[in-house]
Amino acid sequence: MSRNIRKARITRISKVKADRGLEERVTSLEKQLTDMQAAMSCGNNSVNYEIKSNLSSEG
Repeated sequence: MSRNIRKARITRISKVKADRGLEERVTSLEKQLTDMQAAMSCGNNSVNYEIKSNLSSEG
């Protein structure tokens, strides 16, 4: 097998591995974002409940 063909095959294999690595990182970041949004949503609900409780106890 010629050197150029071997080099091309190695380059393709490296690119596929890099693409998979990138895809895994994107998936991980998407999950982190979803988790953070869920946590913020829970936090916002707690704050809203606390504000409503305080307002109703004052009135």
